[in-house]
Amino acid sequence: MEICGLVRGSCERYCPDAEAKMQAHTKKKLLNYFEYKDGQKQVPGVLVKEFTRSAADAKVPKAKDMRTELCLNKTVEYLLKDILLDERKPFNWVYDFVFDRLRMVRREIVIQQFEPKQTIKLLEPTIMFLAYSRYRLCAEPIEKFDPKICNQHLQECLNMTLCCYKELDDQSDHKEFTLRDLQRRCFIEALYQLFNLGTPEALVRGLTLPAKTCQNYLISFVLWLLTNCKS
Repeated sequence: MEICGLVRGSCERYCPDAEAKMQAHTKKKLLNYFEYKDGQKQVPGVLVKEFTRSAADAKVPKAKDMRTELCLNKTVEYLLKDILLDERKPFNWVYDFVFDRLRMVRREIVIQQFEPKQTIKLLEPTIMFLAYSRYRLCAEPIEKFDPKICNQHLQECLNMTLCCYKELDDQSDHKEFTLRDLQRRCFIEALYQLFNLGTPEALVRGLTLPAKTCQNYLISFVLWLLTNCKS
């Protein structure tokens, strides 16, 4: 579907048919370990759309090759429940697969230009995954985990989400956050402060947060850290 020049995804599967058929050629070894059924080689299981860079001259993606908002949410849920808890391989294997597939989710968010609330719902769990992985894999050698790349993507997700929060705050007709939404926002705001501790940008944001956010115990603690690490 195309609305005012924007393409809205119509695919309701984790992996569009065109890509699934291409990946299904297992002789070319295109499937990831977690996409084989019960770990059996040559037996495709649940396929998830992988990240691909867009070429400068690439055509606008077709609706059938992009997932709907509902499908993207289901994809994120599948990755962060079924795959994240899969213990058949070391966690760095899980991280590599989930990181790649979530990166493609983020690309589709940008292509379809989702509204702030839609974006937040998809990015908040992504941020939590990246932050957890940064902690879980901090002692791994560089060939298994690159902390700089993880940090870069974590910061990108944080900044994108914080922009969405601000956009909602600036909307006069925006309804108040529910208690659950507020708790999740406070957690994300706290993560941003901790990953940017001592920077002028973090300090300014921390001191200009909405009143309800500042009242959260986690935010209060982080703000205390901010005011005591200036040196």
